[in-house]
Amino acid sequence: GNLVLPVTSADETSGEITFGGNRFVSNYGAFNTFVGQASGNATLTSASARYNSSLGFTTLVGLTTGSNNTAFGDTSLEAVTTGSYNAALATNALVGLITGSYNTATGYNAGSHYTGAESSNLMINNTGNAGESNVIRIGTQGAGNGQQQDTYVAGIYTPNTALNYTK
Repeated sequence: GNLVLPVTSADETSGEITFGGNRFVSNYGAFNTFVGQASGNATLTSASARYNSSLGFTTLVGLTTGSNNTAFGDTSLEAVTTGSYNAALATNALVGLITGSYNTATGYNAGSHYTGAESSNLMINNTGNAGESNVIRIGTQGAGNGQQQDTYVAGIYTPNTALNYTK
């Protein structure tokens, strides 16, 4: 058989699956999918945020009008309100981002230093720096958990392209 639920209502009286008395699955807004305890913003309407997907505790809970965001991992994209086209994969990825758009963050705490409108960044296992945009950061220097000491890359071709190295 099928489990058929109506669209999640703004008054939380229908279209919601709860777990332990807490919201667990809902689709507030339009074309959104929220899975995880307290994920998604329960005040969204069909005229506000659209085409968002989240899986994990409090993912996209602050969302108000942002669209096309994907959050996978507890607290990822937790604070985003109006940002759009962000992808956060892992616990705490882009956790503090508020209005930024077009960011991709993969790895625990990736992009977690973003707390405003940072946009168009690619973070892989790096927290980033507050206020930056249009930056690619791969890895974090060191020998501890989640850190790297060496990088091996073959086949990079860089005509008329500057490569910047900062330690």
